[in-house]
Amino acid sequence: MSFGGNSDFIRKLNQRCLDNNQHLIIFYRPSMKLEIKNIEDLNIETKIFTENISFVLNLIPLISKSNLIFVDNYFAFLATMHTKKTTKIVQLWHANGAIKSFGWDEPKTADRSAEDKKRFQSVYNQFDDFIVASAKMGSVFKKSYHVSDDHILELGYPATDKFKDSNWIKLTKKNIFSSHPDLIKKKIILYAPTYREDINGEVILEIPDDFSNIQELLNDETKLIIKLHPHLKDKELAFKKLLSKNNDILWVDEYTTGELLVITNCLITDYSSVIFDFSLLPNAERVLFYCFDLKNYESSIGIQSDFNNWVPGPIVQTMSELVATYKEFKNSDRQLATFNLLWNTSNDGHATERVLDYYFT
Repeated sequence: MSFGGNSDFIRKLNQRCLDNNQHLIIFYRPSMKLEIKNIEDLNIETKIFTENISFVLNLIPLISKSNLIFVDNYFAFLATMHTKKTTKIVQLWHANGAIKSFGWDEPKTADRSAEDKKRFQSVYNQFDDFIVASAKMGSVFKKSYHVSDDHILELGYPATDKFKDSNWIKLTKKNIFSSHPDLIKKKIILYAPTYREDINGEVILEIPDDFSNIQELLNDETKLIIKLHPHLKDKELAFKKLLSKNNDILWVDEYTTGELLVITNCLITDYSSVIFDFSLLPNAERVLFYCFDLKNYESSIGIQSDFNNWVPGPIVQTMSELVATYKEFKNSDRQLATFNLLWNTSNDGHATERVLDYYFT
């Protein structure tokens, strides 16, 4: 576990394990400590890990004995890990769809050594199944990881089930408005960008010089919530100081991005997968893509080659463009419906049930 958002899936997975006299262990990255608290009441065995000598000697042997392994990312240790012939390793990716390139599609992969490329593919080859919500996401994995059709299972993406659950939506809205009554009956803009990395692979926060001009979108009826990627948590302070004088810009730290989506009318993002979740919600009125570093990001990190063909909203590169576009643009129902048919094909609120039935029947 290296990303959050799957606590409901974990709860139901644990129950299936108990029903079948099996034991669930969660191995989690240090950055997931807060996420683990969401499931503490279940008494699930958990183990924190980093890929060091202790992990190799003590934890990999334990993992390798498992019958079923769910992972949410690329983990290098899988390249050399030996498992039982009957063990299934399932890629439950940390995003419902993909704007960014990864694997063989990532621009810098071409410059890697032959040994690096061999190691990467040895990890990709360890996955027996890839759980996806659409043929579109399946095609991304096939070209990014060089895997065949028979490894792709279009069962739906479990973490999206809550966005089809009217009771969860209603309760989440109630909780947020109870904590923040100043947001009631306001138009909510959520700015949720992805993270960037420097040339050394270190996570960085890049802010355009004119970002404070985003306040031009706001008034007494419109509020802006900023929610940074979890990888940027320790970078927030400088950003908060920059915008501290504006009372219409809020940081709602106690709620996740997924929870905040249910009160959002307009989502401003860039290359983040948050769009694939937001588009499922009835309150999704408009989406703007503020890609101030588009050319550089495309050449260094990479984006899907057909991004411009299916992006469900305008792409802007300057703050002045963002302000002007916000004032004149609104998504049509057909635009988001077409997007969902492409990317959210099997996300009907029952993905978790189908995934667990597949592995526990």
